[in-house]
Amino acid sequence: MASRIVLPLGALLLALLLAAGGCAVRPEGEEKAGDGPENSAVEAASVTLTYYGQAAFLIDAGPRILIDPYRPELGYGRIDLPADLVTISHHHFDHDYAEAGRGARVLRGLSPDGEWQQVEEDTGFARIYSVGSYHDSSGGCQLGKNSIFVIEVAGLRLVHAGDLGHALGAEEIKRIGPVDLLFIPVGGYYTLPYEAILQVIADLKPAVAIPMHYRTRHYGDFNLGTLEDFLNQDLPYPACKKGSRIQVSKKDLPPSTEIWAMEYELP
Repeated sequence: MASRIVLPLGALLLALLLAAGGCAVRPEGEEKAGDGPENSAVEAASVTLTYYGQAAFLIDAGPRILIDPYRPELGYGRIDLPADLVTISHHHFDHDYAEAGRGARVLRGLSPDGEWQQVEEDTGFARIYSVGSYHDSSGGCQLGKNSIFVIEVAGLRLVHAGDLGHALGAEEIKRIGPVDLLFIPVGGYYTLPYEAILQVIADLKPAVAIPMHYRTRHYGDFNLGTLEDFLNQDLPYPACKKGSRIQVSKKDLPPSTEIWAMEYELP
């Protein structure tokens, strides 16, 4: 009979991490060995990301940026958070609840009549600009226009695609520029189909792609696919699941694209 080999818990966890091919980032609040006052400059250049479901994220770099908060009737509850800025990609009810950010200034990628309005802001703690796109693959004829937001903060470039519905053209890719973290819709139907999701990721080459805008038990629109529907595809990138809140800095990013599927927390 072959003898059993019992690994210490720490070694077992390390082996599992190496087998997963990457996807390592610390949960918010957890310190690495060696973290301390001597690394305070590095820690100051980190952000905490919190996912609230659908396309709503909070970027906390000291100042706080709330992205695409949904209206309370969507099903997740009412977002009510102190924030410095709120960005809104388009006017649909699952992205356009500006009141969610208490005390925040609101940056809208579309005018009240649904036309693009260019956002170009340097707030002192972040540079933010918008790139016009469409909600569908027919030039906005079905679902209207959409704005992609590029946010440069704490040494990172974060790109929130909103409800992008088509592969990007060369000019859009150029305007977006290099990407560290890409928030991309994966539920299909209202947004990118599967093949176009992969095309956008391949074109932008983010260090990390974070799925959003899919069906959940709190938002049960059966037109949308689930997160598992997306992850069960034959993805050309390593994928792993994360918590609803993670801390990320430039040094945490993988050398090649990974998919980090965040859980969501209710507001």
